[in-house]
Amino acid sequence: MTKVITTVGTSVITNYLMPEIKVMLGDEYECIAEAVDILELRDASQYNISDSSTYIKRIKEIILSKWLKGIDWDSKAGYWITGNNELMNVAASAEISSILKIKDATKIYLIATDSILSRIAAEIIVSTLDGFKKKDGSILNVFFDTEEDVITGLKINNPQEFQEIGLPKLIERLVSLGVNKEQIILNITGGYKGLIPFLTILGQVYDNVQIVYLYEESNSIIFIPKLPINFNAGIAEDYSVYLDSEYLVNPVNAAINKELEDSLLVYKVDDRYRLTSVGRLLREYVLNNTLFLTKTTLGYGFEVLVFEYYHKMYKGSYNVARGVKSINNKSVDSDLDLLLSNGNKYICVSVKAFNKLRSNDNYIKAQRQFANQVAFFINNQLNLISYHQVIYLYENRNISEINDQLIGLRFLLIESFPDASFEVYYVEIPTNQKDPYQNVFNTGLKHNISMKPYSIN
Repeated sequence: MTKVITTVGTSVITNYLMPEIKVMLGDEYECIAEAVDILELRDASQYNISDSSTYIKRIKEIILSKWLKGIDWDSKAGYWITGNNELMNVAASAEISSILKIKDATKIYLIATDSILSRIAAEIIVSTLDGFKKKDGSILNVFFDTEEDVITGLKINNPQEFQEIGLPKLIERLVSLGVNKEQIILNITGGYKGLIPFLTILGQVYDNVQIVYLYEESNSIIFIPKLPINFNAGIAEDYSVYLDSEYLVNPVNAAINKELEDSLLVYKVDDRYRLTSVGRLLREYVLNNTLFLTKTTLGYGFEVLVFEYYHKMYKGSYNVARGVKSINNKSVDSDLDLLLSNGNKYICVSVKAFNKLRSNDNYIKAQRQFANQVAFFINNQLNLISYHQVIYLYENRNISEINDQLIGLRFLLIESFPDASFEVYYVEIPTNQKDPYQNVFNTGLKHNISMKPYSIN
C-alpha cells in the first residue's frame, strides 16, 4: 500500500482568521488572533510550557468546533457558506483538501515544521481525518508522532538553522519512512513553501517517489511529472567516498575539499566540512538507489582482483573458479563469488563491500545468503574446509565496526562444519586522492599489504 507523506503548515488555523469567515459567522465567531500571534513566534520546543498550553487548548477547541464543522466552500459561487454541523469542512486547509483528493490514499503520514502552530495544525488534522471514511468507502489512517514528525530546525525565520539542522533532520525522517525504498506519494500542497524546491528535487531523483500538489484554484490533484534527470553517475562514484559521515572524517586535500564545496555537497563549519542537504541526498542515493559498490561497477572489479589474487596464491594446489552457480551439476541457491576446489575439499570466498555487512538490513540478507551456501555443502555432503570473507572499505572506516556481524557468520559456519576455518581479509581504498580506487586496481592485491588479514575479537 502506497504511503502518502504530507507536509503540514498552519492553514487549518490561519484560514479561520480570514475576514469573510468572521463576517459569515457573526456573533458565533470566536477570535483566536491573539493566541495565534503569540504562538507564531514560538518553536515546537515551547509546546509544553505552561502559558502555551492555554493558547493551544483555545485554538484547538475553536478550530475543531467552529471551523471544521458547519462551514463549507461553494466552489460554483466562489464563497463560504454555513452548512451541516455534522459534516466536515473539507476545504478547511490545503492539507485536508489534498489528502481527500489523492486516489487510493489511506495511510497518511504528517510532517510538521519546528513551530508550535504547525504541530497544533498536524494534531488537528489527525483528530479530524484519522478514521474518516472517504467517498470511495476507504478509511483513512493518519499518523503523526510528535517526537519524530516535528522536524527540529525546520524554521521559516532562521535560514541557517533551516539549512544546517532542519533539512538534514527532514531527510533522516523521510528515509526512516521509506522514501528511499518504498512507493511514496509526497504531498507538498501544505507546509512551508520553501520546502517545495528541495522536495521536488528529491521526487525527481528517487524513482519510487511521486510528487503531488493541489493547485489553489483547481479541484484536482496535479502529479508533477518525472523529468529525465538524476545525479550524475560519475559524480556519485567519485564523491560518495567522502560522504560516508555527517562530517568529512578524513583529511582530504584542499583541492578536493573545494571541489566538494563548489558542488554544494559540503559546507565549512569552523575547520570542518559538513554535508549539505544535497550531500545527504547523494549519500542516500548511492547507498540505496544505485549499484555503486555492488555487483556492477566497483563490486565486479574487486571480485576480479580477488580472483586474480587467489589464482596466484593457490596455483597448483586448488582450482579457482569465479561466479559459481553449480557444483557437480547441482545448482547453488546463492551464487558463490569464488570457489577453490581440490577433489572433495572446498574453500568458499565471498567478496563484499563494507556497507553490505554494516547496516542491519543488508546484514540480514548477507546472513541468509551465507546460510544457504553452507546448507548446500551440508545437503550435498561436500567437505567445506574454509570460508573466506573478503571486505573492501574506505580507509576512513574501521573494519572492527562489523566485528559482531563477522562473529555471527562464523557461528553459522562452525555450527555445520566445526572443523572449518573462517578467515577474514580486508582491502582499504585510499580516500586522499581524486580517484580513490585507481591505485588498488593498478597495483593489484598483495598478501599482508593490500590484502590484510583481520582477527575477529
